Amino acid sequence: MLSWKEHLIFWVITLLFFATTIYAIGIPIERALYSKLFFLPFQLIGAYFMIFVLLGKLLYQNKYLKAILSFIVFIFLYSFLVYYVHDYYFRTAIVDGFTPPTFLEMVANFELLISYYMNFSLTSPLILVCIEFIMYQYKRIVEVEQLQIKKNEAELNLLKTQIHPNFLLSTLRNLEVLAKNNSEKSPLVVEKLSEVLDYILYKGQYENVRLEDEMKAIEDFVDLENIRFDGRCEIDLKLNTSDGNVLVSPLIIFSFLEYNFKQFTLQHIPFEKCIIEMKQADGKLIIDISNSIFQTNSFDGIYNYEIGKMTRQLEISYPGKYIIEEIKNEDAFKIKLEIDL
Repeated sequence: MLSWKEHLIFWVITLLFFATTIYAIGIPIERALYSKLFFLPFQLIGAYFMIFVLLGKLLYQNKYLKAILSFIVFIFLYSFLVYYVHDYYFRTAIVDGFTPPTFLEMVANFELLISYYMNFSLTSPLILVCIEFIMYQYKRIVEVEQLQIKKNEAELNLLKTQIHPNFLLSTLRNLEVLAKNNSEKSPLVVEKLSEVLDYILYKGQYENVRLEDEMKAIEDFVDLENIRFDGRCEIDLKLNTSDGNVLVSPLIIFSFLEYNFKQFTLQHIPFEKCIIEMKQADGKLIIDISNSIFQTNSFDGIYNYEIGKMTRQLEISYPGKYIIEEIKNEDAFKIKLEIDL
């Protein structure tokens, strides 16, 4: 709703506008102000009755039929009251010899009752009511948008957290094996893992990060996967970005790659080769992933779930600005993601 100061400004403006308009057609300013001030109490009552009762108690509570019927009854009673007071007290006081109409004559003069007295005295209140209604609807729209933004943020953060468990578990298991064997690769795994986790837990919670930071995390991630596979899969990572400072939503590309390697963990089927190509051109980021892996039927449920999760991330961060293409057959799996930055 409008503040009391805004309401006060509205009534002052309407008072000055009315007085100026009446004065412009030759009526003395004193009489114009007196006429406006005479009707002002009725306008105040009418305006705030409509705001607090018709809008607040009925329309905003979705009681539309009651609101319409109450408005019709209010218009008639209000116009009649103004008509009655105006002719019995106002005009009688300033017009010598004026004889006010009887009650029946007032009721019978319906056209004058509605067309003149309603229009004359209810214009300002109706304008104020319309302003209040528009502001209320605008506030509701803003609140709904803010709630949707918060909901999307919470959902996106939840989706991001789902990246951690599988990747972290696989890497820690590999680190355990390397540590037991006193492998010289153990320190490298710890270093790479700390870098990736730092990115996921901190920068991954930002709304946007530099593409360069996302690429660095991806390189560390692929290095960890190379160590884990230990030669069982040839991973070819090709990065071609022209502007590393462009902003992207974090962890979407990361989850894309993490899903690809999850297939190996879940199916225990070795890749012969995995090719990952990422390039930035003409305002687009294009990621192509292909590997030689047999897609089993038992993997379809997990596959659909993971694709759905990634698609939801894209819908929140890049609505209408992405394309996913997939090819699955007996000896190969390819997936392409194109994002308009």
